[in-house]
Amino acid sequence: MQNARFVVLTGHLSNYPLSDLVGILRHQRKSGRLTIEYGLGPASFFFQEGELVDAKLNALSGLQAICVAVAQPEAAFNFNPLIKAPRRSIEKEHQR
Repeated sequence: MQNARFVVLTGHLSNYPLSDLVGILRHQRKSGRLTIEYGLGPASFFFQEGELVDAKLNALSGLQAICVAVAQPEAAFNFNPLIKAPRRSIEKEHQR
C-alpha cells in the first residue's frame, strides 16, 4: 500500500484570497482542515474530498462562520490534510 502524500500548505491570504484557496482545495479534492489565524480568533474550515463540510469561527459555525470570515482582514493560513472534519455543518445545497 502506498502512503498518501502528507503536505501542509501554508501561506497568507494576501497571496491567495480565501475564495481562490477554497477553489484550489475543491479542484484538488482535498480533505483536511484549513486554519486561518484571524485577529478575532482562528477560523477552521473542514474539507472532505474537496467539499467544504464544516466551518468554525469562535462561537459561530457553518455558513455564519464563513460569512464573518470573508469579512475579516487578510491573515496567515495553513492546511493540514491529517485533521478530519468532526461533523457536517454545511449541507451540499449550500456549497456555492
